[in-house]
Amino acid sequence: MLVEFAVKNFRSLRDEQRFSMVASPDKHHEDTNVFASGFAGATRLLRTAVIYGANAAGKSNFLHALRTMKDIVTLSAKESLRGDDLPIIPFRLDESVDEPTQFEATFVHDSVKYQYGFSATSTQIIEEWLYAFPEGRAQKWFERKFDSQSEKYTWKFGSSLKGSKISWSIATRENSLFLSTAVNLNSEQLKPVFDWFHVKLRLILGSGDVNSSYSIDLLDDPSSRNGILRFLKGADLGIEELEMKPKKPPEEVIRAMKLFEENKMLSDAQRSAYLKSVGRSVNVKHTKVNGEEVWFGLDEDESMGTIKLFSYAGPFLDVIRKGRIIVVDELNNSLHPIILKNIVEMFHDPKINTNNAQLIFASHGTSILSLEIFRRDQIWFVEKTTSHATEIYPLSDFSPRKDTLLSRGYLQGRYGAVPFISQSFIDE
Repeated sequence: MLVEFAVKNFRSLRDEQRFSMVASPDKHHEDTNVFASGFAGATRLLRTAVIYGANAAGKSNFLHALRTMKDIVTLSAKESLRGDDLPIIPFRLDESVDEPTQFEATFVHDSVKYQYGFSATSTQIIEEWLYAFPEGRAQKWFERKFDSQSEKYTWKFGSSLKGSKISWSIATRENSLFLSTAVNLNSEQLKPVFDWFHVKLRLILGSGDVNSSYSIDLLDDPSSRNGILRFLKGADLGIEELEMKPKKPPEEVIRAMKLFEENKMLSDAQRSAYLKSVGRSVNVKHTKVNGEEVWFGLDEDESMGTIKLFSYAGPFLDVIRKGRIIVVDELNNSLHPIILKNIVEMFHDPKINTNNAQLIFASHGTSILSLEIFRRDQIWFVEKTTSHATEIYPLSDFSPRKDTLLSRGYLQGRYGAVPFISQSFIDE
């Protein structure tokens, strides 16, 4: 469960911006959109949140900040080498470029709340900290800070953190996180923190993050296959059945793989995995008006929206079943507004979302910008200030009435976060 995320000095986000999934005292949609966390200070959390804003206002940058934090946590100690740059891009329109970028996430995992963060430049970690709240009381597990005068790190470890703390700190490179290094060296106590980023948090921020392969993998399991079929049937696509068919890879692929095998550049496991990924296709069944069945190839005969929905089906089904967090940029692309509404309401339905999965997404589609679907604290806006820096803020800052037509007010600029189109945009 995500409680809060904060970022400072990353891309267009110059000043610290805080995004919260903590529910306000408002009781609107209490039985559907809110769930109990059981933790002091964040006893009620939101199931979903949507972010609106103009093009280039910083919606994607904000979501990419969360992706960058996850990438640094999961990759810094395992795949990076000494001297490798970190994927840090500071705000570059003033002197902030010389200051470190900062990330902090507060979340709940395995019935414990954690507050973890770090600041970094492209070359090194400047600070890193972790607090745990196993019984509602804060425990400092570790703090790490770089001293520019001595060019060394100072370390503070709490008594609650067990294990070879000194050895782990010595093994931590300046461009790696202590958290990642300690887990890589078998710290059992820190694994839940690492696993929240690695396993619980899923992001779909571009075409490279989602394809049909994950949904295809789930078709091997009858229960998952039925779940995907129900997901597609609920979208009224006319699909009545799914089947997976083997597909022979192109001849050039077979020749290349044979060459790799002869030169011992491809293991049996790699060969099997690759053949599995390229050697399967999905057919979908429709029914003719005379009652006869007809099978279409998903990739060859179906629309882009249907293909995208099938690609989303696997990740969404997995997230809801396992109580994870999914973050999606431009979820409305290629999806009908009613389908988008149904996806959101699937997360709001406590009978479906039994494990309190969370959905966070950016959108331009105003069809769901409604207090009939969301609470005021679930709707967020992003806009650029006069200094070209991104700010993010919730609709609850404006306290609109529950009968307000939000989509009209938003497009009229009542809440900001809309583009200003100058006359020069259309003049020759």
